[in-house]
Amino acid sequence: MYNIIITGGLGSGKSSVASILQQKAYPVLSADSIINQIYEKGLFKKEMAKIFSLKEEEVNKQSVAKLAFQNKNQLKQLEQLLYPELKKSVQDYKEFYKKKKTLYLFYEAPVFFEKSKSTEHDCILVVSSSLENCFFRLKEKNMTKQQFDLIVSLQVPILQKEKLADYTIFNNSSRQDLKVKTEAFLKFLKEKYE
Repeated sequence: MYNIIITGGLGSGKSSVASILQQKAYPVLSADSIINQIYEKGLFKKEMAKIFSLKEEEVNKQSVAKLAFQNKNQLKQLEQLLYPELKKSVQDYKEFYKKKKTLYLFYEAPVFFEKSKSTEHDCILVVSSSLENCFFRLKEKNMTKQQFDLIVSLQVPILQKEKLADYTIFNNSSRQDLKVKTEAFLKFLKEKYE
């Protein structure tokens, strides 16, 4: 089984690429979805409430994220709490798909270069887009320019990510264009691994 990382900048279109792959019946894991499940299960609610001086009933992904990105120390504590559980879940999924003899397993990991020490991957796909396009997409989801700039400042610059990638998709056009580019990436994988 080949482990393919999907990463890139904030708002670059990683989830759109993941969605196109899922529509083609490829298995795709999402770090964000797994983190959402951790929140929904109420795991670590007490610990998060303590870190952020919140009441347990106030702990949700939005309130915690807002506070975490304003305080690097609290963000680090949150990551130390969540990431081992995330890593365990990803490992469980990998075992499941390995048993199913899946050829490719895609893993959407937004902060792969920033946080991962893992070398358990075969290929890194970076989805890149101009900062203007990235912000425009997130503005539609009610993100402010201040929030956007703050999060981008904590990430590895996109040009550096592109240099570290095995393949880059530039997403500055339409959804149809992104589909065509995703299909070209699948062709690249086929030529490389099949």
